[in-house]
Amino acid sequence: MATFREFTYPSSDGIHICWAGQWLPDEGQPRAVVQIVHGVAEHMGRYDAFARFLAGHGFAVCGEDHLGHGKTVTDGVYGYFGQKNGWWTVTEDIRQLRQRMGEQFPGVPYFLLGHSMGSFLTRTYLCRYPGTVDGAILSGTGQENALLVGAGKLLASLIARFKGPDYVSTLVNSLSLGAYNKQFKPTRTTADWISRDEGVVDRYLADPFCTFTPTVGMFRDMLGGLQYIASEKALSLKMQYEAIKHQGARGDSAEAGKLSLESVGQRNGMSVKTVQRYIWLNDLVPELKQTMDDGKLSFTPAVEISRVRPKHQKYIAVSIEGQQASPSKGQAKRLRELDKENKLSPDVIDGILCEEKKKEDRDVIITGAELEKFFGKEATPRQMKDQIMTLLEDWKERQPPELAKPDKKMDMEK
Repeated sequence: MATFREFTYPSSDGIHICWAGQWLPDEGQPRAVVQIVHGVAEHMGRYDAFARFLAGHGFAVCGEDHLGHGKTVTDGVYGYFGQKNGWWTVTEDIRQLRQRMGEQFPGVPYFLLGHSMGSFLTRTYLCRYPGTVDGAILSGTGQENALLVGAGKLLASLIARFKGPDYVSTLVNSLSLGAYNKQFKPTRTTADWISRDEGVVDRYLADPFCTFTPTVGMFRDMLGGLQYIASEKALSLKMQYEAIKHQGARGDSAEAGKLSLESVGQRNGMSVKTVQRYIWLNDLVPELKQTMDDGKLSFTPAVEISRVRPKHQKYIAVSIEGQQASPSKGQAKRLRELDKENKLSPDVIDGILCEEKKKEDRDVIITGAELEKFFGKEATPRQMKDQIMTLLEDWKERQPPELAKPDKKMDMEK
């Protein structure tokens, strides 16, 4: 049995009030506290049966409805975190609940359980507030390709810029959440991907707190959160590398380093080259790491720039912000080579970033393996291209003239 209690507390956005609930064992001190972090387009009410099960086995359970979700919504605006910094605001709201429950049950082991988008919020929490929980359970988590995440965030940000962050885009939704259901054909409903249990799917679709489409602002914030998690991945891989290297620190250090890279790669399903490139990102100065988190510096150019001396990296960060220009792979490689030759200076950096990008720097390359995730192995290259162009044309037709045909000033801003 379990005792349920609902309560509220102020959101860290200074505007809204977060709804929260807790399920407690009927007798005795809890074995541990489990804080559930729910996913997108759902709410804590969906976890009632699971929470009561845990409480019946001696665990205290709690969770809040995120901004734009469930009973936290009082203004009718669902699927919206806020005008800016929404991802960090929701993460801070999760932290506030953890602190409140910690005060209620001091010294009791504490765990986070994040599902789907909640797993990404949980991983963000773990990065920002390390050591504040005893463990975490991640359900339905993953990490999308960095290029796809960057492209998705760019699309959502562009639409938010012209339509407002609270605008709902059927295109953005179809390319993100809508794409999940395509993997379960033939489909019975629009949400077959939620569960193999048809009863669960039907209850989800009948739940008024689960039928909304997230805003472009929320997609922008969520994809920004994925970029942040990816940047923290560099530190995780470096720590694994150092630990394995020290464990076998005998004999040839170069050979030990190579074997350590291979071990880290095997543990994380990555090639040795990819592991090395992620580890190099740890050499970026804080200003450039922030630039990556803000989506102004992509992965490959960042790897090149990480090999540049720190004093020049700092000015590269200043120039990126001042010029509002993200360096291409070719430009980043030149910066690295000039630094190696002791020919790099603030004027040279500004000059390179002011240049109009060459055609080869503007080419977009998407591998067949990446496209198969969306189209399957049966689709021909022509079919895939036609579908991509159709989606882009559909998006273009929905945009105001100033977005469909950007002026030169806007091109510079990009």
